[in-house]
Amino acid sequence: MTWAFSLVLFSRSCLANIIGLNITSAFNSAITVYILIPLLLTLKIILSGLLFRFDKLNELISNKGKVAVIAVLMVSRLA
Repeated sequence: MTWAFSLVLFSRSCLANIIGLNITSAFNSAITVYILIPLLLTLKIILSGLLFRFDKLNELISNKGKVAVIAVLMVSRLA
């Protein structure tokens, strides 16, 4: 494994920690956090392009033959 891969994996894990800490600090109820985290994880998995091709996404957020703009912003796609 090269340093570039290590840097990408380290930055991705730091971003995941920051997102988790922001979610837990924004809401006072643990139940809200427990409901919100699986929704965000599912969204990240779908928009990363791992499960579905981008051509099969909704036409409002994707174009034929191009990657959706919202998918480009997903860190899980870049990693």
